Amino acid sequence: ARLEHDRGVGRAPVRLAPAHLDVVERSVCGSREPSCVLTRKKEGFLVIQKPAHWACTTSVYDPSLRRIQRWIIDNFGQKYPYLPADRMQAGLVHRLDVQTSGLLVVATQQRTFEKFRSEVGRPGLWYKEYVALMHGTLPRNLWDGMVNHRLKLVDWTRPNGKKMQRSALAFEGGQYAETRYQAMGFYKMKVERKTFTYTLVRVRLLHGLLHQIRIHLAALSRDAGLEGPHGLCGDYIYLT
Repeated sequence: ARLEHDRGVGRAPVRLAPAHLDVVERSVCGSREPSCVLTRKKEGFLVIQKPAHWACTTSVYDPSLRRIQRWIIDNFGQKYPYLPADRMQAGLVHRLDVQTSGLLVVATQQRTFEKFRSEVGRPGLWYKEYVALMHGTLPRNLWDGMVNHRLKLVDWTRPNGKKMQRSALAFEGGQYAETRYQAMGFYKMKVERKTFTYTLVRVRLLHGLLHQIRIHLAALSRDAGLEGPHGLCGDYIYLT
């Protein structure tokens, strides 16, 4: 089975420049090891490129996952004593899902950590943009738009018995969350006699709630009346 462009859908309103395509290709198919892409010693932070399938959770420890905190401490702990002082946090200002590759900001000083943490969740102060592949082909009238379903935290037990919290749509109460998106391309894959379709979307978060992109794009798929499954490719929690 091979993923290929679905040229019968039409031209999406947003196209990636060749340089941006190269970045996406490296993120999806590139190095499996983290790397430091920016160092600001005076300002007190690093920027790390996290590959997919590396965990950066700060609430639970799962020995089966490769943890970005350990890599940070092994590579920068001696130079920046602040990092190993809290081995679960290791200076992480924010997090990315296990399957997500991308940039992480790491504070190397307490004052920088406190400043960045106070800013990262406030709408408009940090620009957060992602590229994601979702199941189904979005109809032309939904090639760009906004999803603003309210979200709430609920308790959840994973198939392995571990308890955790996940987000859910909140029909009453909850927190306001806004996600803006634009379609970038359409793909299809034939497996035997069945054809599966996909939409590559550019996503910008105005609010950064837990698993916001996963839930909002799954809701977008259902609201659009797509056949399903609804949500992001590879999502092991919210795909329905």
